[in-house]
Amino acid sequence: MSRRWLEHVPVGEMRDACFTRGRGLLGPDRPIDRVAYVFMNPASAKAHLHELWLRELWCWTIDLDQEIRLDADHHPAPARPAWVEAP
Repeated sequence: MSRRWLEHVPVGEMRDACFTRGRGLLGPDRPIDRVAYVFMNPASAKAHLHELWLRELWCWTIDLDQEIRLDADHHPAPARPAWVEAP
């Protein structure tokens, strides 16, 4: 698992992390099974949670000196599109 400590993750970096994980760019003897982003600020982690979850990237935060994984319990309710509603 690869970890980085940050406050902001651009969508392009998330894409690159998925590409690297999927292609095994470190070599056949060094596969990347998962990528985790660890945020020191819980608010930053929550702001990135859904976008990371969509890409199967782990989202962790530090709160009261404990590492807490947020994406494992993230189950967003599907949004019903407006076109589904009857006129």
